[in-house]
Amino acid sequence: MCVKMSNNNNEPKSLKRRMETDEQENSSSKKSDIPRKSLLESEKTFVVRHVFKDVSEFEEGIINSNKEEGHFNVPWSIGLKRKDGHLGYYINCHQSSNLKQFCVEVNANLIAIGPAGKMHNRVLHNTFRARSSLGFGNFLEWETLVTDFLVNDSLTVEAQVRIIETSGLGKEKIRSFDETQQAVSDVMLVVRSSEFYVSRLFLAAQSTFFKAQLLGNCSGSNDPKVPLNGIDPFDFHYFLEVLHGESAIDDSTVEGVALLADMYDAQTAMRRCEEFLVEKSKKSLKKKLQMASRYRFENLKQQTLEKVQTTRDIRSIVSDSTNINDFDQSTTLELLKKSVSQF
Repeated sequence: MCVKMSNNNNEPKSLKRRMETDEQENSSSKKSDIPRKSLLESEKTFVVRHVFKDVSEFEEGIINSNKEEGHFNVPWSIGLKRKDGHLGYYINCHQSSNLKQFCVEVNANLIAIGPAGKMHNRVLHNTFRARSSLGFGNFLEWETLVTDFLVNDSLTVEAQVRIIETSGLGKEKIRSFDETQQAVSDVMLVVRSSEFYVSRLFLAAQSTFFKAQLLGNCSGSNDPKVPLNGIDPFDFHYFLEVLHGESAIDDSTVEGVALLADMYDAQTAMRRCEEFLVEKSKKSLKKKLQMASRYRFENLKQQTLEKVQTTRDIRSIVSDSTNINDFDQSTTLELLKKSVSQF
């Protein structure tokens, strides 16, 4: 039987809103053919949230940004600007301009949140090339902002981002899956314009998804050329390297590999991602807890929570800008207990 997408009613509401908006704005876009547990769990999605204070004191034409945070090997932040009677709202990409081939194509829902659930949003579909900002210079009239959205002179904003495709990122590739491997392969997987020559039996042994897709009764399961839609070829390359025993996981690749390992139910790759995050990763406590919640990494969650000892540690994870939907219920409760114990 073919793998089917399940319904998940516990997805973050904010991301649900973003997906609904994207579907309305891009109704003509083609959906992925990959059977997946949940689009929101499988896609490269993240949320940047921040509360900007003293908004009435914003100087004309000056960008005000929150501290950058890393998602899928790219640093991001939100920028607001007061200019010509409007609020400008931008999503900032802080990747080094030295990466000449770097680009990231995104869909982003930029949202201002006012009291009593009032919201104003605009949807962006564009591509970042090196260090740049994308957004809207006339996102909201300044007078409307002051009247309807400020709370104690503070503004809550949220950028819900879906990465569609990246290039020019990642570590050096260790192993080849190109046409040089054709003699020892029996299927070619196509991810966008990239071709990967692999063994059906090997992938089937590593992943329940590929067992059903390549050896089951799915339409096209015996085809010599199988397309995989909706994923990043760079992530898929490192994912295949991990499956073949290579040391492909580091802080620049672990998010993409974990995403695909979870998506394709490849448990060996999942364990290796968790082991790296526990033993070697330099990612922040907040990022580790986000990944532990998203991918159900229980060992990572427990080890990271044990390191949360001080008020400073708690504030680095939980603040006005934190999207609480980034954490599962047990993590949220444990953080609450640790916060209370500090007083």
